[in-house]
Order: sequence, then C-alpha cells, then structure tokens
Amino acid sequence: MRPRLKPLADLCTRCSRASQRPFSTTLRKDRGYVPEFVPTSEPALDTIFNDYREKVFIPTSLSQTHQRLIYRPTRQGVLTNDPGVSVSITDEEEVQLKPMKMSERPNKVETFRQILNIYKNGASDEAWQNVYPFLHGLKDSPYHTTMAFVDALARYANIHSKHQVFMECIEYPQDTGVRLCHPYVTEKMFLGCHDRAVAAGFKGNALKESRTLARRLVALMEKEHHCRGRIPDKHYDMRYSLMVHGVLLELHAVAGDNIPELQNAVSRVLALSQDQQTGAVDLSFPEFGQAYPRAESGRWTDIGAAAIMTRSLIPLWSGMKFASKIPEGVRKEEKTAFAQRLKDVSQTLQERLQKFREVAAREPEKPRELERFVAAIEKIHGPVGSS
Repeated sequence: MRPRLKPLADLCTRCSRASQRPFSTTLRKDRGYVPEFVPTSEPALDTIFNDYREKVFIPTSLSQTHQRLIYRPTRQGVLTNDPGVSVSITDEEEVQLKPMKMSERPNKVETFRQILNIYKNGASDEAWQNVYPFLHGLKDSPYHTTMAFVDALARYANIHSKHQVFMECIEYPQDTGVRLCHPYVTEKMFLGCHDRAVAAGFKGNALKESRTLARRLVALMEKEHHCRGRIPDKHYDMRYSLMVHGVLLELHAVAGDNIPELQNAVSRVLALSQDQQTGAVDLSFPEFGQAYPRAESGRWTDIGAAAIMTRSLIPLWSGMKFASKIPEGVRKEEKTAFAQRLKDVSQTLQERLQKFREVAAREPEKPRELERFVAAIEKIHGPVGSS
C-alpha cells in the first residue's frame, strides 16, 4: 500500500508583522498534498514534474494568506526582505517562498502532450512511479486532469506492461480521480487483460494473472468512488458493460475450472446483449456512445469509432467460442439462446470489421493497431466472425 503523503505544515498568518520579526512555524488544518517525485532518466519529464510541484502544487497547498504573499505585487516585499518567509512542506523539507505570477504556471495542454509522448515511447520504471503522485497532486489543485489524459495513460500502461502500476491509481480514486466509471479507462484495463492472455496463447501465468486482475477490477467497481456512487456526465456504470463481461466470459471459459462461474458469465452476457424492453439483440456498447477529443489526434474520428466498436466485441466472440466447446459451460435452458446469440455476435463482428477496413482504406499508409489484434485472435479461433 502506498504511504500517504504528508500534510502541509504552515506558518503563522500574522503577515502584517512580518517586517518586525521572522515568521514562526505553526501547524494548521491540512489544505492538500505536495507530491514528491523520484528522479528519472527522462530530464524533460523531471523538469515538467518539478515545475508543477514548485509552481502549482506547493502554492495550491498554502493558506490564502501565503498565496496572497506570493501572487500580489503589493505584498511581495515581505518575501524579498530579510529574513523572508519559509514554509515547512514535510518534516524534512522547508521551502523559501518567492514572488510568482499566475502566467508562470505550466501550460496544461502543452505539458500534458509532452508527458503522454514520453510515456507512449516507453518511460522508465521511475517515471511510472511518478504517475500516482502527479495525478494526486492534480486532483488537489486547480489543474484537474482530463478524461483523455487518463485514458491515454491507461493505454500506455497496458502497452508497456505497467498495468500493475496504474492499478495503484485505480485503487485510490479519492486521491487520483481515476474511476472505473470512466468507460475508456475500464476499456483499456479489461482489453489489456484480453491482449496479454491472447499473446500467451491463453496459457500459463499470463492467463492466471489476467483473470486475477479482471476479478480485482470487478470488485473495485462495487466501491463507492467507482461505480456505486454518483456517475458523472460522460461516464457509465461499467458493472453493466457488455465489453467487461465479454472479457470475463473469455477468461473463465478458457480456464474451464469453475463451471458455475462460467455458467453465470454466460447468463450475464446473454442478458446484457439483449434489449430489456424489446427483446431484440443489442450489441451497441452504449458506454462508448459519448465520444470526447482523443489525446493524440485531438478529435474523435470515424476510424476511431469503428475500431473501438470492433475491438470491444472480439473478447465476447472469443469467450462464446470457448464456452461453446465446454459441455456444461452453458445451462441447458440457455443453449438455444446461446447458439443464436453466437451467430448474431459473429455476424455483427464481421460487419464491423469490414466497416473498419473500409474506413481505414482512406488512409492506407497508416498502420492499424486493430489488425494486429485480429491476427492474434485468428491464430486461436480461425477467421474472426466465424461461428
């Protein structure tokens, strides 16, 4: 468990007498946290994090009195005159306050882009250790994070096998703001479980670890800060996501060691893939219906929408294929509905993959990540969409 960051210790607030005597240190009610960052092998990243610490996180954690001292020109003389003002921000660290301007704070859009570019290209272990304190600091500051920024971090964490590091951010949503009702963060985590299991041929420790992680994520969804509490705008109660339960079905079916658990997983996907009012098959993934600007492209594209709708259906199709091969994997009373639903899923997956390829053909020079995932799953099941 990550040790809690230490609360700020402040100075006395009688600034009007600063010119007559030095400030004395006194404890006050905690206003936030000042994160500490470990040095990394990426100097540009260290510079960004240190700028945020000095120009955003420390000032945000000061009392209003001290914030006025550093930002208001009429009061900054207290800081430049001897002996100045010092603040203890941890038991071991004391900083000398100095005049600042709001305009000197980091540019959020630009620095977020630079940070994501570093993590995209493969950051060091130390750099990944700094993700938690950075998100914690952002949550307690005016520089709140964005959905696209967290989505991209989750994606790169899974690409570079740093998903366990990112899980720490998920386990403390009250600190980091990373919630599993964020549909794209949850998508990255569950599809990451699917990808690692596929890459290992659904064998060995990779399968076991993916299944364990998926179960942890499901358990966390029941927590108030994730899916049990108030669901913000553009978020979704991912406990009812067909994508989530498709991944769970796949991992339970390929393991085949718990028939009741597998049967329950089959029942859930049958229920979630059907409109509860009309009874019609529904594979629309409403959790991904509200798009937002992507972190890399800056806009939601047709190919991005086609890719996510196709990719989210692959684990469900794979799981149903595995389950169909286990004699008792499907309850007797659900076998007919299951067989028909597998045909529906297979047909829909074929149609979506075809649509994706038609859209992708407009820019043939760009490599398509989805094609790599399709090729990997086809090595196990044969052509995608076959029933």
